[in-house]
Amino acid sequence: MLEPTSDEPYDPDLDTTFGGAAQLIANQPDGPDLLLAEHRRTSTGECAACSVYRPTDWPCVLVTIARLAQRIVLRQVGR
Repeated sequence: MLEPTSDEPYDPDLDTTFGGAAQLIANQPDGPDLLLAEHRRTSTGECAACSVYRPTDWPCVLVTIARLAQRIVLRQVGR
């Protein structure tokens, strides 16, 4: 569970398992952008990276995590 600081608004989306994974991605240099570059939507509506192994609808779970990570990065930059 992520603990917000007193000046940080509570975000229920980050208070999940995905939130913990998003925090890890946000702490990597260009983490969210690199993940989103690989996990993009194909013309058939699947994830380009995940569908290498088996057909996976886009957005995949890693896109969801990367989007949460982007929100974390934006908060960190905005401080």
